[in-house]
Order: sequence, then structure tokens, then C-alpha cells
Amino acid sequence: MVARFRDPSDGTGSAEGNARPAGVLSATLGFYRQLFAAPSVDPGVQALEARASGPIGSPALYLHGANDGCMSTALSDGMEAMFTGGFERIILPDAGHLLHLEQPAVVGDLIVRFLKQ
Repeated sequence: MVARFRDPSDGTGSAEGNARPAGVLSATLGFYRQLFAAPSVDPGVQALEARASGPIGSPALYLHGANDGCMSTALSDGMEAMFTGGFERIILPDAGHLLHLEQPAVVGDLIVRFLKQ
């Protein structure tokens, strides 16, 4: 199954209709907008950002679709350096941005295997 957004030009609905229930569209856009926001001048926020930017001690599993049209797999190159507790990176062939919807059994099996380690 491949998740698809409705194209407003094809007469099936509006792009906004894809963001149901209420608030999903604004939350999604807010996430992407904050990526380009100016750094905070609030000392509390700066301290939190510094802490969140440090090494991660928990084991981590990173899954990425090889055919992701939104984010390049190269974005995770070298990411293992930030994970002191172990890092496993798996690029799934024949999967895109929504790999959990496109290959739910494969993704589920990988997660269960990781959690059982």
C-alpha cells in the first residue's frame, strides 16, 4: 500500500482535505517552518537545544526508504557518531517516505527484532 495525498486538480478533493482531523495541517506546516526559524534568544530554550544536540546514549534504529522523494538517504550519513549506545541504519529498497505504510510487515519485523535485542 502506498499512501498518497489527494491532488486538488484532479477533482477528488482539496489538499487541505488531506490534513484531517483539524489541526494536522497547521502542525505539519509548523514543524517544517520551525526548521528555518531564527535561533531562539531565550536562555532556557538555548540550554534545551544544546542538551538535545548532544550524544544520545540509547540504542537507536534508523529506517529510511531508498526511494524517499522528500529526504535523501544521505541525510543520515555519519549519524552513528551521535549515538554512543549503538546505531543501526537500514535503507529499505522499494520504499519511499512513508515506508511504514508502504511496507508495514517489513518495518514491523525490523522494529520487533530491534526491540528484542
